[in-house]
Amino acid sequence: MPRIQDSPNASNPLLKDPTIADPLPPFADILLEDIPPALDILMAQAEAALASATEDSKPASYAEISNTLNIPFERLSRAWNIIGHLKNVTDTPQLRTVYNQYLSPVTNLFARLESDERLYTKYKQILGTISNELPAAQLTALRNTVRTCKLSGAELSMQRKLTFLSLEEELAGLSNKFSENLLDATESFSLILNSNELSGLPKRLMEHTLCESSTPELHSHGTRHKIGLQSTIYHQVQKYVDIRSTREKMYRAYTERAHNTAREGSDNSPIIDRIIEIRNAKAKLLGFPNYASYSLYTKMARTPSNAINFISDLISKISSKAQADLLELSLYAQDELGISHIEPWDVAYVTEKIKVKKCNFSEEEARPYFEADGTIRGVIKFISDKFNIKISKVNLPTYHEHVSIYRVDRSDEPGDTAGYILIDAYSRPGKQSGAWMDGITSRWKKSNQQYAQLPVAIIVTDFHWNEASAVQHLTWADVETLLHELGHALHHTLTKVDTLGVSGIHGVEWDVVEFPSQYLEQFAWDRDAIESISRTGSNSEAIPLDLFLRAKRSCDIQKYRRLLTTCLFALYDLDIHSTDTPIASIRLSEIYNKYLQPLRLPISSRLQNQLDHIFSGAYAAGLYSYEWADIMSTNAYNIATRELIGGVDIDLKIKSNFFETGGTTPACESIGSIDGRILSLDFYASNL
Repeated sequence: MPRIQDSPNASNPLLKDPTIADPLPPFADILLEDIPPALDILMAQAEAALASATEDSKPASYAEISNTLNIPFERLSRAWNIIGHLKNVTDTPQLRTVYNQYLSPVTNLFARLESDERLYTKYKQILGTISNELPAAQLTALRNTVRTCKLSGAELSMQRKLTFLSLEEELAGLSNKFSENLLDATESFSLILNSNELSGLPKRLMEHTLCESSTPELHSHGTRHKIGLQSTIYHQVQKYVDIRSTREKMYRAYTERAHNTAREGSDNSPIIDRIIEIRNAKAKLLGFPNYASYSLYTKMARTPSNAINFISDLISKISSKAQADLLELSLYAQDELGISHIEPWDVAYVTEKIKVKKCNFSEEEARPYFEADGTIRGVIKFISDKFNIKISKVNLPTYHEHVSIYRVDRSDEPGDTAGYILIDAYSRPGKQSGAWMDGITSRWKKSNQQYAQLPVAIIVTDFHWNEASAVQHLTWADVETLLHELGHALHHTLTKVDTLGVSGIHGVEWDVVEFPSQYLEQFAWDRDAIESISRTGSNSEAIPLDLFLRAKRSCDIQKYRRLLTTCLFALYDLDIHSTDTPIASIRLSEIYNKYLQPLRLPISSRLQNQLDHIFSGAYAAGLYSYEWADIMSTNAYNIATRELIGGVDIDLKIKSNFFETGGTTPACESIGSIDGRILSLDFYASNL
């Protein structure tokens, strides 16, 4: 969070609207004390607009209603996006208190907007009378709004609607609490271990975790190290540490986060139960049999049975190969490492050993070629060349010194700035783990303006920051993550649609939003791309061909077991949202143990208590999207690396037919217009 001090008498930065000259959110100027007065003002303006729009005297006019509602609700939404982003990346007790104070009323206000039967009636009247007169983007936005109203309870009786709104508020609070509990559980845990207990951990991490005043002379078992559960440390411990008991301690602590904790309200298990109960109750109020049916109503897959059949079919196709991977793990553990029965805390370690033996490759070998600043420059240049755009670094203050700002310009249209991308790259205390893209501001042209408000996207990752080193380095997996998140950011910023609700990623079926991100991440393993990216580091030396080939071969090690594991998470997600069965009887470990023999999760494991994508994110009944979109992204990559489409590079068609069109066209049409083979299962199978 930015500085916590008395707010100056100047205008509140959260009330500032973007302009051509100053299009970015004023992160560096925001103080904690700015938040309550800004939200009070913005909510009052939105309330007044809602009251005005729903008056009987207000005509059922698209222009009238849009002009009345869009400005105040967009301003509130933008400010809330900024505050929510700051909470996710700079969490403090003070910020958390203020955020939680306003979470319920903000949720309620937006829920009432979407469920208002008077607005719903007017929207339907507009759709039935002048829909043919509206531009395509506005017509799609109007249709989506009518659908959103219906799915938000606009057709319910007053009593049932009040119940629905109450459930919405409770769900928002529980989802937020789930996320807070996970962060608190991660940051509150640490182990003090001696260096012998961490044998095998790379030197850079030994230096990073070294306790103050720790020297070999002070401790007979070596130096002392503080090890936490942050993903940048935990996964390296699991992969490299030779001492099995250390790996087990860390594994159990990691998989038992936010479960049976001493602090009241910090156990995510009952929160999960209640979240599922609320989601199903909402769905049934609207006439759906379960939440999965409600969620998939607006997705490309359309029905739970389609999504479940898709994942189940994929599981059946890869199960035998996944079992072969599991057998390889077990045999190698027994024959080479003396591990008679492999356990979950052995998997990453044994996999790494197999990679070294079969491919003569360890990810640490590639790190010197991925100097962080140079690699990020290389990825930016690669993306710029690929889509005929120009991405330039802008030196402006923001909420943290490690956050960089980039302006995105269209190279084929000089002087046309498309938007801005911020990259918040490194892990730190108070920042949620993982990687995601936040769309802070959306492209939008107000009716009384000649210019469009520019989209602003923030890429958040948790790359390791080594305090002991003057120069940071990334892993190959970090490069893959950066490419992935840039796919989301480009989708949000390259839109040419000026209508709220269908610009950027808005209005796009949620099981398709991973298409561009998974398409781009495949270039982390493309020789030409990675040579170009790695060459921009401090030593200007590209990754040698031999190292690249060994690294790429290592990707095939255990890939079917990894894919099966991903499918099982998706199956669990669909399962718990498709039935009324209490969550305790569908614990993730039961599905895991069924398909991944001889591996068995410990009884104490609560992996589901950490699934923030499902329980505090936007992927409820939607985790299958990653595999759904992977078919499209893999097909697109195979086309891109082999041929042009009618003499046009596929990347330019992705930009014009998908990025620039936002949510104005159904995904099957926009993606199909790039090349019909992208949607083809047969084409996918023929290239496996």
